Amino acid sequence: MKYKFIIYLSAILISNKLTSQNIDKALIGSWVKLSATFQNGDDLPLDHPVRQNYVRFDFNKKGNAYKTTNPLDKGYMFKYQANGNNLKIGFINYMIKRLSSDTLVLVEEGRNGFDNSAIMYSLTRESLYQKKMPLLEELLIVRDSDTLYIENEKIRARFEKDESFHEYLRKGIPEYSNVVSSDNFFMATFIVDQNGKIDSIKIHKSLNKSFDKQFIKAVNSSSGYWEPAQLNGRNVNILHTETFTFITNPNFEKQYYNYKNGVIEMQKGNYDNAIKLFNITLSSNPNDIDALYQRGICYYKIGMGDKACVDWLKIRALKSKRADDILIELCK
Repeated sequence: MKYKFIIYLSAILISNKLTSQNIDKALIGSWVKLSATFQNGDDLPLDHPVRQNYVRFDFNKKGNAYKTTNPLDKGYMFKYQANGNNLKIGFINYMIKRLSSDTLVLVEEGRNGFDNSAIMYSLTRESLYQKKMPLLEELLIVRDSDTLYIENEKIRARFEKDESFHEYLRKGIPEYSNVVSSDNFFMATFIVDQNGKIDSIKIHKSLNKSFDKQFIKAVNSSSGYWEPAQLNGRNVNILHTETFTFITNPNFEKQYYNYKNGVIEMQKGNYDNAIKLFNITLSSNPNDIDALYQRGICYYKIGMGDKACVDWLKIRALKSKRADDILIELCK
């Protein structure tokens, strides 16, 4: 029995040594949070952001790590160093409690070090996380027999540059510095196709012509940096939504979220739901040209052309040419 124990102990030491030597290789890839607790196993408070939010860590061979709470964005880049069970990402220290082919358990150092109040993340490979997620019908758009997926946690295209796509765009839009202090928001969609190419850029909520033009140019310039979304091992087309928000006023925040959700409902063909959401936006700002334009389209789609024309005529009365083409075509 004593002999067996010595062999078993030796095996543990060898295993730990190998794990320490290959820690960088084992970390490479994307890891998504399954749960988060205090290190002693106690639950985080219900309103704790780490408990509520999606969290993903990405590690690459260049020694870069990314942490994000947005499933559709790469997040911020930090350099990382691993030394045995010690992991440093940027200025934050972590302790690796477990690392296998499909499981990563990290403890994030707190104010008092790695005591019981430190937060412990239990993570799994993103591919396994995505595989277990159901494919919801409302994430599908079928147009002319082609299937387009609304980008989500299960199906996402990957932007293969060191920085996040959002940061890449920000650097490519000089006009950004002129609008950053305003209560406003911008929203656009585009398709990343099966070959990772950009298609069908559409601006839903404009800031100004200069910003719009620079945004389109920056998005088009990214066309060679996308890894296509995959579903069941095959490349698929996805619809990506990109927003820039500059919000300081709670009332404006209400306009933003309802408008954004209204556009998403429109894309799914849920025009009645979209109208309700645009109504909330317009209750805060009756002269929101983009909301009037989109609500008009929804009215037209459900056979209420008269109401659609009223919305588009109001846009003209606000001295905007946004709806002029559609007025000539549909409101004769």
